[in-house]
Amino acid sequence: MRVSIDTVLFSRQNEKDTTERLSLDMDEVAASGVPWPHDSPAIAVFSEKSREMIFAGIKNVADRGCQHEAVGLTRLLETATHQIPLAMAKYSQLGRLTGSIRSYLAKESLPSRYSILLIKDPLFRTLWNTIPDRAENDFHPITRKIPSAGRGDLFALMPVIEEDSDIRNEFIGSSREAGFIRQLIMRASQNDAPVLILGDSGTGKGKIASLIHTLKHQKKQTLITVNCGAIPYDLFESELFGYRKGAFTNAVQDKKGLWESAGQGTLFLDEIGDLSLHHQVKILSALDMKQARPVGATEEVPLCARVIAATNRHLYSMVKQGQFREDLYYRLRQGMLIHTWPLREHKEDIPLIAGILWEKIHQGRCPPLSEEILSSLKAYPWPGNVRELKSILNNLHTFFHEVRELTVRHLQAIFVYDGHGRLPYCSGALSDSTHRLADRIEKIRNLVRAEELVQSIINEMTPFFAADPEPLNVSLLSANLNVRLQELEMLFLYPHRLGNPETFESLNNMRAKLLFFKSLLEQDEASARSFWQKNAEGFLEKTRQAVSKMIGEILN
Repeated sequence: MRVSIDTVLFSRQNEKDTTERLSLDMDEVAASGVPWPHDSPAIAVFSEKSREMIFAGIKNVADRGCQHEAVGLTRLLETATHQIPLAMAKYSQLGRLTGSIRSYLAKESLPSRYSILLIKDPLFRTLWNTIPDRAENDFHPITRKIPSAGRGDLFALMPVIEEDSDIRNEFIGSSREAGFIRQLIMRASQNDAPVLILGDSGTGKGKIASLIHTLKHQKKQTLITVNCGAIPYDLFESELFGYRKGAFTNAVQDKKGLWESAGQGTLFLDEIGDLSLHHQVKILSALDMKQARPVGATEEVPLCARVIAATNRHLYSMVKQGQFREDLYYRLRQGMLIHTWPLREHKEDIPLIAGILWEKIHQGRCPPLSEEILSSLKAYPWPGNVRELKSILNNLHTFFHEVRELTVRHLQAIFVYDGHGRLPYCSGALSDSTHRLADRIEKIRNLVRAEELVQSIINEMTPFFAADPEPLNVSLLSANLNVRLQELEMLFLYPHRLGNPETFESLNNMRAKLLFFKSLLEQDEASARSFWQKNAEGFLEKTRQAVSKMIGEILN
């Protein structure tokens, strides 16, 4: 099984700037040691999702960390060794990224001949799609070859288990890939051994875990899902294994852990690749011993639930880098390893999946999707897989459920609304009416975000400034305000999308009041309370109402 990752290569050849898109075969890269097809000075730009694959395939990489706002590329990519410097760049706009790279490559003396930059995945997709003459219309940061039928093919050799209608209705698809996954689900449901599910986000890993559990227990036992990346480090052990009264502050009674609470059912450890090495040891021990000691306890409790784990990260690469325990990796895949395929690799299933999702969304109140729309959906690469497809269809229904005959023009407007740009299937220039529709939807999207942001600030502040206020937690309030102010700055990048100058001015004045309140909060709590109640509280509500009014005007 060969793996490839995509990169955009910026280079300076014969005093000319060149930009090209490459899909790198990581086996070939590992053999040669470099991902460059020529000797000219170059910067290879990758999606942040490819980080693990890069370190696994390119041995002479020096990690330069994250870019600071005050540090330019020249200083960032300096290295005292002959290794290839790799850095995480913090660009949010494509123009600044490409401008910085061109300026860097134009220098007479470079700190390193070859360099690697990682950028946020959405920005990388935008960059990839701006480079012309692409051989294929697919985006695939990590691609696994589809197994072909043949003498050595597992699917061809494996005896077929008869599928019932439930599993076909739950894991949809008529392709060979979908059929293979259904067979693996049914085989995994025939025993209690751990299962490891690997695949991109949105490819149905949670659905697979649920089906394995349901087929095994017929809903007679409990399925408990644990998002390993969502539980704080200090709380993970007490959440998973439980605790005893008095084990720590606020432990006023005994509490069962999630693993024990699953009983004879299933514990689904989602995003297990996000676990720390310390917690990996604990899970390995619990798997081996089938028991664990709750926090504060003196004796172990039995753990009977079957474990299914999943992640969108490349676990084997993490094992090679020392980020994931090898013994736990093989222990988890002891029963079965299931790889899910990204939607772009079984496009023949897209019309069927889209049709069923659309029926569930509109519940018989809208006509089916046209062949033209289904063809456009099939042509798109779906980096977010089924989850992204469902989001697009939900938005299509939200904005156009009154329209009796949906066209690609409506679908195109939704893609623009979601920040995807032009649909691959839509050739030629967009009509003026489509541009106007897309602009209207873009404004609504940003205004809804602004309204949600203002309401979030109001909700977060209300407990501290009510008639019987809670004690001020200055650090918590400051942290929350920093997050909200950053979200506001992102909206201000496109002021024309906030409806009119008056709405922008209201939000900008709100920002100024929040900044002043935050500075008071860090110096004098009494003054901060007084300022909030006299100057900020009422103004935030007026701002929210102004934004809501602007949304109504655009909708009407």
